Amino acid sequence: MTEQARPGALFRAATTPARWLSRYRTDLGVSLREDAATFAGPAARFFLVLAVLAVAYPIIASVAHAQAPGPPGADPITYAFSPFFFQVFAESQAFMIAAFAIGAFSPGLGVLFIAVFVPADLVAAAVHCGGCGSAGPPELHARQNMEMWQGPIAARLISYGVLWILAVEIPLRVRRWATAWAVRGGRQPSVLVSAAAIMAGTAILAFFWVRAMPFLIQPVFNWTVLGEISIQATMATWLLWPIFVIGVTAIAGASAVWPRPLRVLPDPALAPAATASVRSVRRTVVRQIVAVLVLMALLAGLVTDLREAAVLIAGLLAAGPVVTLVLPRLRIPRWLPPARSLARWIMAMGIALAVSQLILTLPGDTVERPYLVLVLTLAVVAPLFRLLLEAGASQSAAADMHGAPPGRRGPSSPRPSCCSQCCRGWRSRQSRSPTTGTRRMSSGGLCTRI
Repeated sequence: MTEQARPGALFRAATTPARWLSRYRTDLGVSLREDAATFAGPAARFFLVLAVLAVAYPIIASVAHAQAPGPPGADPITYAFSPFFFQVFAESQAFMIAAFAIGAFSPGLGVLFIAVFVPADLVAAAVHCGGCGSAGPPELHARQNMEMWQGPIAARLISYGVLWILAVEIPLRVRRWATAWAVRGGRQPSVLVSAAAIMAGTAILAFFWVRAMPFLIQPVFNWTVLGEISIQATMATWLLWPIFVIGVTAIAGASAVWPRPLRVLPDPALAPAATASVRSVRRTVVRQIVAVLVLMALLAGLVTDLREAAVLIAGLLAAGPVVTLVLPRLRIPRWLPPARSLARWIMAMGIALAVSQLILTLPGDTVERPYLVLVLTLAVVAPLFRLLLEAGASQSAAADMHGAPPGRRGPSSPRPSCCSQCCRGWRSRQSRSPTTGTRRMSSGGLCTRI
């Protein structure tokens, strides 16, 4: 890192939780280096505003949550635009959009936002009686036949995981997706192209996140004395989702051009290895098993018995470690579009949506198991979508490295100089980037022609 991009004391203090976590998350560490360069100089004032917001807003919202005298009197649509909430953050579009905005400008501050909100909201739920006025048990009170850690605390932790996806995971994922797409031509894309890629990726992920929210937030009510989910907790995401998607997409576009425009450059820290060793495959499988456990916890609100849990776990395992082990051994049909292409993504998404609609029309939901068909849909579509999307991707990457198409590479295949020339050119520009006042974003090492 150059001297001009060296982070100051404020940046280091505000990103302390993120820097600790970056030891286990390479992409988060890369984003911290990018943001250190982005918020150097005059832009540090804007970083200060974001840091104050990341600390103050969760605390103020939690205080308002703890002191709310009773159920909201305004109609649900008006209440959805309030900056505060009565029982859970899903009631407030303003709160959710603010959480995303902080993470979009700096994923490291998104980590800080969650780190402050979790203890503050737990305290608020422990003292606030949601929906019962001034008497009765608080929200952080277990339902009958449930221990405290089984019900309210676990439910709140699940809700914080869902908010983490919005404030941290979506910004990080969109940066990598957009950059990988933008550098496909082997040259530096314009600021508008980078911003458009950021906005498109954000719109897609935000749509799926907001549509899943009414289901993922269920444990906060079903596992506690709150009982049935309130209309306020679903109105902001179930009916008003277009406003949310448009809002976060606009914010994502703004973060791509301000306070400094994005510059798409490859980063060696995220560069994929040319060949995968057995040890690296094992590590990948272990990480994916951990990811399955986390996803299972987030989807726990959809599960009502052991059979549904078994079906969902089987589907997630198939989509994760099983597909990872099977993909290198699959023969790629000729009718499939090239791996990592827009056509492949559109085809995989179209088939996945068609299969989803087909399964969702099947009978099977009951009062005791209201989400049986939805669980079955997730278990089937998740591995199918990944197979369609990633089949042949590793072979294509290896072929690009050796200058031959999949199935026709070999030791004698000449190695093209495209990648090395591209990287050398970008590294030389990177060394001059502090003088241009531009912002660098990693492409994850995807500077080859894919």
